Order: sequence, then structure tokens, then C-alpha cells
Amino acid sequence: MVDINITLIFQTINFLALYWLMDTVLFKPLLRVMDERKAKFTSLAEGFAEEKEEIQGLDNQHKQKLYEIHSEASSIRRGARDEASEESQQLLAKAKKEADKIFAGKVETLDKDLNTLESELEGQVGEIEEYLVSKIVPGKS
Repeated sequence: MVDINITLIFQTINFLALYWLMDTVLFKPLLRVMDERKAKFTSLAEGFAEEKEEIQGLDNQHKQKLYEIHSEASSIRRGARDEASEESQQLLAKAKKEADKIFAGKVETLDKDLNTLESELEGQVGEIEEYLVSKIVPGKS
């Protein structure tokens, strides 16, 4: 059976002393370092999650501002296009007025020239008539 002698008692004391020494010097510090490391990683992960949320918030703000800027740019372009169209219409109307004025002036000048030519021709009708009669009927001059 089991013989209890002094060697067994020394081995048990040795085992318990070695266990206590390893627990004090090795296991507890090692477990403490592992717990600290785990806590550090947990806090880093939480920090990363917070920063990820903050980045997402900033990204959403950026997208919103970009949308607002695009909307404002579209509005400005639309306004400029409308203004340019209106100015173009005004310029066309002004050009048409000027063209009509020039055309009316030319028509008036042509009418005056025509009237002048008609009056000159009326004055020369008698001379032309005499000339034609002298050519058709010989002996009359």
C-alpha cells in the first residue's frame, strides 16, 4: 500500500513551495500582463469603433456638403444659362430693330431715287417722243 515516509512529505512540501513560487513569480505576473494586453486591445478596438463612427459621420457631412455644392453649381449654371438666353434674345431683338431701321432707310432712299428717276424720265418723255417721231416719220424734226 501507500507508504508515507519522509520523502513523500518533502516532495509534497517541495511541490507546494514550487507551486506557490511559480504562482507568485510566473503565473500571476503572466496573467496580469495578459489581462493588461487584453484590456489594451479592447480599448483600442473601442477607440477604432469610435473613430470609424466619427469618420462615417465626417464622410456623411462631406457627401452632404458636396451635394449642396453641386446643387448650388447647378442653380448658378441654370441662372447663367437663363441670363445668357435672355441677353441673347435682347441682342437679337436689338439687331432686328437695327436691321429693320437700315432696311427702312434703304427702302426710303430707293423710293427717293425712284421718284427722282421718274421725274427725270417724265421731263425727258417729250424729248424721247420727238426723237422717236423723227426716226419713225422722216422729215419731221
